[in-house]
Amino acid sequence: MGKLYPSYLAQPIDAVIQIDGFIPGCPIDPVELIRVVKLLIQNRPAFIPDYPVCIECKLLENKCVFLDDKICLGSVTRAGCNAKCPSYGLGCYGCRGMISTANLNGLKIALNEHGFDVTMLEDKIKLFQSYQRIKSENKSDGND
Repeated sequence: MGKLYPSYLAQPIDAVIQIDGFIPGCPIDPVELIRVVKLLIQNRPAFIPDYPVCIECKLLENKCVFLDDKICLGSVTRAGCNAKCPSYGLGCYGCRGMISTANLNGLKIALNEHGFDVTMLEDKIKLFQSYQRIKSENKSDGND
């Protein structure tokens, strides 16, 4: 076994240094990267959506993956990926982060209605949202 070194909590770059902006996603969408860079070169503001992936699914006329008994975080995840995962029949993984108005209670109700265990939602959210959740928990505890 290799030597273990002390480390810090993994955190986004804006938690460590001031940034001018960000492109969400893991990985970021190359088409969006090119669009944003072009806008920045032209000294124009770059638009990063703050509405759910469900909007893109509806515009693309995708069948809701809940109807195929799959968990999808699209209702609470920031759009801009052109609903890539749902377009392939997969549930959204939430890789672009949550929208500012995420309704997690509504998603939990939808999961229950479709027979899913709500603890599965917690596990999926942890993949891309752990730092935000820890940060908000610390603020509510007064430890920020």
